Amino acid sequence: NYLAVNVHEQGRFAEAIPYQQAALDILAELGEQRTRMAGILLNNIADSLRCLNRHEQALGYLEQALVIKQEVRDTFEISITETTVGQTYLGLGRYEDAIRHSQRALALQDETARDNTIRADTLCTLGTALDCLGREAQAREAWQDALPILDRLRDPRAAAVRDKLT
Repeated sequence: NYLAVNVHEQGRFAEAIPYQQAALDILAELGEQRTRMAGILLNNIADSLRCLNRHEQALGYLEQALVIKQEVRDTFEISITETTVGQTYLGLGRYEDAIRHSQRALALQDETARDNTIRADTLCTLGTALDCLGREAQAREAWQDALPILDRLRDPRAAAVRDKLT
């Protein structure tokens, strides 16, 4: 999975999928297809597909990931998948669905008290979906919440968010 993540982070999404699938196949051979790691791999495959604009296919993997993550009761991992679902719906232009899943992710992140890149991703997705629906004040609020996290992490996306707020 680490190789797949590295390849994905380099923007080589199509190359990442076979590595991710191979890792998932190994888990299945070991009888561990319903584990936390399987849920993570399914989410990662979906994220690679989303980045390739294969949104509908990504949703199928995300549905599987959510079921597994709910079975293993991993609240933070569920929030990651909800974030990815929101991003996928954003890519499909289904803004209300993107908002709903982003809000679910934020509620779960509130339970786990994590203030990190995933939360910033969620807030940015929420802000963009709200903005696409003309709900500028709410979008600005989401982006304002994301900005300090991005700044603290020295994330290059902070500049783009700052631009949206000016």
